[in-house]
Amino acid sequence: MLTIIPKLELIPVLPAWPIALTQGWLTLCLLVLTTSTLLLSPALEAEESIQPQATSVDINTASAEEIAQALNGIGQRKAQAIVDFREQGGPFRSVDELTEVRGIGPSILARNKERIRLSPPQPR
Repeated sequence: MLTIIPKLELIPVLPAWPIALTQGWLTLCLLVLTTSTLLLSPALEAEESIQPQATSVDINTASAEEIAQALNGIGQRKAQAIVDFREQGGPFRSVDELTEVRGIGPSILARNKERIRLSPPQPR
């Protein structure tokens, strides 16, 4: 009599820890990517809002705050220097006169020339 023995296939049993470790790393990477994206998006929006608006400003009538907001590379100190210069010497007659203000050179003037307006001097 012939006995048929079914062929048994041996499936290697792998330890579970490498799979769990891989899943853990993938979860961690996904968490880091998601968190960094969420954390960076408000910073990017804030950086965009810090950039000066592409508006023009009349340097003969504007306050230091308005000048600092409108001009690129001009902070509060330089804007105040522009106002002080204007108050001591009268209104600016040309945009190029800005280079006479301490801390404002030709490169800053060139970056902002299209943003600067001059109102006609008012009679005193």
